Amino acid sequence: MFKSIDQIIHVPISDLDFSAAFQTLCRRKNIQTLAAILSLGSGKLVKDAYLGPLHFRELVDYLDDRELLFLLKD
Repeated sequence: MFKSIDQIIHVPISDLDFSAAFQTLCRRKNIQTLAAILSLGSGKLVKDAYLGPLHFRELVDYLDDRELLFLLKD
């Protein structure tokens, strides 16, 4: 489906395989792409509770399943 990392991180969250709850949370936080999430870094995502523990786990699992976990910086 995606030919490069750059393509997948710029696809709207709503077009990716995330739960409806994850997509709704991202919409509320005005986060539209993986690139936007990744730019925050894991520290900010957890510390400032952008996602909360369940949605953060969903993000980590999504990235790990696609061998993209290295994109999530501290």
